[in-house]
Amino acid sequence: MRNGNQVYVKPASVTAREWNIAADTKGTVICSYKVLRPKAKDTVLIDVLFEKGKMLWGRPQDEFIALAD
Repeated sequence: MRNGNQVYVKPASVTAREWNIAADTKGTVICSYKVLRPKAKDTVLIDVLFEKGKMLWGRPQDEFIALAD
């Protein structure tokens, strides 16, 4: 995912459960970055700003669904 992409959180994701985010809440990717981990799988994390002003920092990108451009 890239900066500016519109996303929804996957309903069954840890992010949706932990932060109580409804599946129809649209967010915007503010930043995307790769975390390099020795002896483990590298992870791409994103920071997302949601419509109601909620900001999530450093969440795995695979917990989100990108909207078509």
